[in-house]
Amino acid sequence: MKKVIIEEIKEWIDANINNPLKVKDIAKISGYSKWHLQREFMKYTNKSLGRYVLDRKLYFAAKDLVSGYESILTISLRYGFESHQSFTRVFSRKYKTPPSAYRRNNYLMHRRYSGIIVDNDNADSITHKI
Repeated sequence: MKKVIIEEIKEWIDANINNPLKVKDIAKISGYSKWHLQREFMKYTNKSLGRYVLDRKLYFAAKDLVSGYESILTISLRYGFESHQSFTRVFSRKYKTPPSAYRRNNYLMHRRYSGIIVDNDNADSITHKI
């Protein structure tokens, strides 16, 4: 499997981020076995496919928290979390702050600057344009 295929899978994941994304379904769409896809994905990204999907869901949720006015529950449900509580637990573990505090701390910065810069090489980072 070539890196370009992994990049295409990553693009597909982003395009379908609001849908339930299970490793077996991604494997089926990719045409590779679940085990082969996971092994190759880890080889090229140093991250499991499941972890990558979760991180991307959290990344997009973090963007939505600071760029919109939707409730945290609405955002959490959009990205497939079963409840506000489960979303808050996972989000807090990743970003070291609960979603409400993240929104509060980043909202003014987001509004002050012209937009968010996404570091595509490091999907976990969200930085603001100065």
